[in-house]
Amino acid sequence: MPTGWRSSPPAGHPMASPPITCGSVAARRLGTSETQATRALSPLASQAADVARQITSLACRMTRFACRETCQASPMFRQASRVTGLALPMTGKARRIIPFASQMIGQAAPMICQTRRKSLQSIDS
Repeated sequence: MPTGWRSSPPAGHPMASPPITCGSVAARRLGTSETQATRALSPLASQAADVARQITSLACRMTRFACRETCQASPMFRQASRVTGLALPMTGKARRIIPFASQMIGQAAPMICQTRRKSLQSIDS
């Protein structure tokens, strides 16, 4: 994976988040017309949603990394445990990352929902 991104991956990259759009589903939930619901988000709401997306993206990448490390280390861990009874550092590191990443996702999800709800309310007003 390329490194050096300061915020989010460039548009078109597989890790890039889709742009925020509010279509007819959001309009039906708010009881507004689709024209009202498809207006552009305010700059502040858009920025807040982008930050929330970046946090979620980072947490998801951390979780994938931790799961990959755990899966790669698991056979070695079992083999080493049978021989020496010692845990491999890689397995321990991955096991520490998984709860941290899960906690980040858990904290980011309500923020994303709240940002989306406030964005839709600002569009409606």
